[in-house]
Amino acid sequence: MQSKEAVLLLMMWTGNLRLELIDWLTKRNVQLAYGNKTLKVLRQLMERARRKKLHRNIDYQGRGWTVPETKAKGQIVTLNPVELQTLADLQLFGFAEKVRDLFLIGAGTGQRFSDFSKYVPNNFYQTMKGTPLVSVISQKTNVPAKVPLNIFPWLIPILEKYDYHSPQMPMQKLNDWIKDICKKAKFDNQILRVEQYMGRKPRIKKFYMPKYGEISSLPVGVASP
Repeated sequence: MQSKEAVLLLMMWTGNLRLELIDWLTKRNVQLAYGNKTLKVLRQLMERARRKKLHRNIDYQGRGWTVPETKAKGQIVTLNPVELQTLADLQLFGFAEKVRDLFLIGAGTGQRFSDFSKYVPNNFYQTMKGTPLVSVISQKTNVPAKVPLNIFPWLIPILEKYDYHSPQMPMQKLNDWIKDICKKAKFDNQILRVEQYMGRKPRIKKFYMPKYGEISSLPVGVASP
């Protein structure tokens, strides 16, 4: 028997391993998502040991193994058309300008970074009625999407600036720089954040953050003004 499996079985026989692990993670102030991932790894180890006929315990199977999230949620970060226009009008130069433009290309077309960061001229065309569109097949879901480009007045000029190629940069660079750019745009109204931490019942932490600190390359909802 491997030593890892021997220790696992010993703990299974001498106490409730799941609760012991939850308590251990709780003391280390682990966020709920990471804690549940750890519990799932433990369940995989126990299943592997069971298949090797090292135990017959099946308590870990079925529901109730991980700690369920509560319904407490923070505010969804949205930028309204006025805020997007403010970003478009901001005087920026060099790399900061490219970051802002790539972010607006993503916001204006409503796609994920893995898609809007790879636009090329072949993604764009006009309908028979002259409506400009971007056509893309999502890299993550393989679902095709066609989005009109005439909703925001700043979108086509930005695309034309780069000859309908997305400015190139790593996602982390975009995430880091866009926060500073949004701070410069004075998007500093307070957004409620809710974080859930590990415990036998989830522990909730609520706090407020300025909006600019919550903006990233993830799809940003566009709210009405």
